Amino acid sequence: MKNSKVNQVATFEKLLGFCNNQSSVYKPSRSSLQLTALNNLLTQAQQLLKAADAARIVYENAGNTRNALFKSLSRFATRIMDSLKVSGASQDVINDVTLIKRKLSGATKRFRTVGNGDSGNNTHPPDGPQQRSVSQLDFASRVENFERMVNRIAMEAAYKPNEADLQVTSLLAFATQLRVAHRNVVTAYIAMKTANRSLNVALYGSHGIHENGRAVKTYLRSVFGSTSSHYAEVAGYEFIIKV
Repeated sequence: MKNSKVNQVATFEKLLGFCNNQSSVYKPSRSSLQLTALNNLLTQAQQLLKAADAARIVYENAGNTRNALFKSLSRFATRIMDSLKVSGASQDVINDVTLIKRKLSGATKRFRTVGNGDSGNNTHPPDGPQQRSVSQLDFASRVENFERMVNRIAMEAAYKPNEADLQVTSLLAFATQLRVAHRNVVTAYIAMKTANRSLNVALYGSHGIHENGRAVKTYLRSVFGSTSSHYAEVAGYEFIIKV
C-alpha cells in the first residue's frame, strides 16, 4: 500500500479535527461538507485503510507459502525422474515424463544447425544455434505440468518406490498442495485489489477525501480569509491524487 494513501487519511483527520474545534463557525450549507458527513467519511476511510492493509498481508503470506512449496520443485522432480528410471519402466514412459519435467526445470531445446552447404534450406541464420525455451515456469503451468507428470507416472505399474515421499499417493497429495497454494495466492490477490479499489473510492471518488478535503479548505478560506491565522493552520494540508 502506498504511504500517500495513509498520509491522505491522516491529513484529512487533522483537517477535520480543526473543523470540529471550530464547530461554532464551521457551518457549510453543502451536506457533504458538514461535520457529520465528514466524520463518517473519515471513519469509513480508516476502516478501509485497515482492510486494505490486512488484505495485503494475507496476499504476502499466501505468496510466501507458495514460494516455499515451489522452491524445491525442480529438484524434487529430478528425484522422481531418477526413481522412475531405475524402476524398470519402459523407455517410452521415461521419455514422456522427461518431456514434462523439462517444462518444470527450464530446459531448452536447440534447433538443429543446417550447414551452409545444405541446399540453402537453413533452419536459422548461420551465426549460431537459436534456442526455443520449452520451460513453462509460471505457477499455474508448473502446477499443471507437475500434475501431468504424476498422473503419467501413476499409470506405470513398475513405479513402486519404497521412499514414502516418492510414492504416488504422496505425489498426488503434494500436487494438491501446490494447486491449493497457488489458488490461495490468486484469491488473496483478488481480495487485495478489491480492498484497494474500495479505498480508492473513499479517497478519490465523488465526495471522497480528496474532493471534500480541498472543498473544506476553500470553505475555511471563505470564512476566515486567506491571510488569517486560523486559515494558516490548515493552508499546508494537501490532498493529491496518487492512486
